[in-house]
Order: sequence, then C-alpha cells, then structure tokens
Amino acid sequence: QVMVKIAAMGLYAKHILPRVIDLACRHEDIFRTRQELVPRAHGKVLEVGFGTGLNLSSYDAGRVQRLWALEPFWDSMQAVAEKRLRKSSIEVEAVPSGAESIPLPSNFFDTVVMTYTLCSITGWDQALGQMRRVLRPGGALLFSEHGESPEPSVRNWQHRIDPTWTRVAGGCHITRRIPELIEHTGFTIDQLESGFLPGPRISAYHYWGRATPT
Repeated sequence: QVMVKIAAMGLYAKHILPRVIDLACRHEDIFRTRQELVPRAHGKVLEVGFGTGLNLSSYDAGRVQRLWALEPFWDSMQAVAEKRLRKSSIEVEAVPSGAESIPLPSNFFDTVVMTYTLCSITGWDQALGQMRRVLRPGGALLFSEHGESPEPSVRNWQHRIDPTWTRVAGGCHITRRIPELIEHTGFTIDQLESGFLPGPRISAYHYWGRATPT
C-alpha cells in the first residue's frame, strides 16, 4: 500500500501537478500582474521557478540579452513549456536546479524574475540569499507572489488550511509574509503593490514589485 501511494504521488507530481499549476497561474488577473512586471526585465535575466514558461510571452525581447530558466522540476515541466520555448525569440538556457543553491556566477545578472515561486521554496532564506548573490550591483529583483493576508479573519483561515494546502499544491504555502522575507535577506523593496485579486480569499492576497540588494 505504501509503494502504491508513493507511485501515485510521483505520477501526480510529474504529470498532473504541472498542468494544474499552469492552469491556475494562467488566471486572467494573475497574468495581468505578470504582464505589468516581466517586461521591465532587462539584460542578463534569471527567472527563478521557470515552471512551464508562462512568463515567456511577457518579456520584451528587445531588452533581454539572454534568459536563464532555473527550474528544479525541469523534466516534469519541459513537456508543457516546449511549445512556448519554440515560439519565443529569446535565447533561453535551462538550469535544472533549485534556488537554494544556484549554480551560476556571483554579480552576474541584471535582473532576477520570481513569480509565484517563493511560496513553495523550502529554504526560502537560502534561495533569496542566492538571488542576491547572483545579482550585479545595481541589479533588481522583480517579484509577484501570493501570501499572508493582512485581514485577521482571512489570515486565521490561511493558517488553519495551510498544512493541507501545502500537501496538495506542490509545497505551496499561503501564509508567507512576502515583503518581510525579501527584506530579511538583504534586499530593499523600492516598489510594492498589494491587494486581493479575484478568487478564493485564502489564496488571493498578492504582492508584486521591485527590490534591490542592500
């Protein structure tokens, strides 16, 4: 029974979950925040949590020198991402690695892009430290994430549901205080917007903006 359960979870994680995440992250209002944020990326760009390549169509190809796609589950995500990769004119280099240990040079990138990724990184502090390391002086972290609501009634439900939510949503947490996590690891947030987007309120509070290494 244990082996059957493990096999079923592996099947879910490899074949079903990537498509579920892709569908959820294509929601019109979430996609709109991507379209506002991602075109601001320029130069050498690292996208943390490339997933199925949902951001590719939002990059300004004239501003991006090259894109490095960091994705620990590249083998699972590649089948869904392939069509988007073929359509894009941007040169993309896959980096099949987690964000806790980015196998790329320090002070190298002009922009790091992170959208709907920080919620699911186990070692978020290590990952943000790595993003800070690989950014060149004057570089920027562009982020769009969902997280803990400032409304007590919603926040209480988030904390009740989070353990179950995390198990079925590929490690995603709905209780992370995104701005605090970013600033805790040596960034200064110089642009920030936040608020509820349409959808279930337990997962609909979003933060998006820009941060620079301190």
